[in-house]
Amino acid sequence: MDPLQIRRIAAKRERTVCVSGHTGEGLEELLAVIGRELEAAMVEVAAVLPYAAGDLLSALHTSGRVREVEYAEEGVRVAAAVPGALLGRLRPYLVGEVPEVPERGKGAGGKGKGREGKVREGTEEEEDGWDDDDVVLL
Repeated sequence: MDPLQIRRIAAKRERTVCVSGHTGEGLEELLAVIGRELEAAMVEVAAVLPYAAGDLLSALHTSGRVREVEYAEEGVRVAAAVPGALLGRLRPYLVGEVPEVPERGKGAGGKGKGREGKVREGTEEEEDGWDDDDVVLL
């Protein structure tokens, strides 16, 4: 398939980035899109962690985005954006409203269908048959 035709098709699609395996063109944009998707899938929380839960604070720094930390007498007050997978471990320490985890594929303004996309080889005839969540290799 012609690279210009691929770019034209990609321009019509949300959350789509053209990347060249040969030159590396588009890799920075791809990383930015992935970062936005991961950030959009996180939920904002406030928690007071006991000092004995240092492993949980470490997990917040590793898997989430810690916005604020305050060391207080009752424990570590934390405001952070966290992935849904970490929310269960944080639940006993949450302060205020307990957030809902965003549906998979709904991040960064996408219209995901709540399912994982397929990976398949593309051909010229399939240009209109791709779903937004598919990964198409040309």
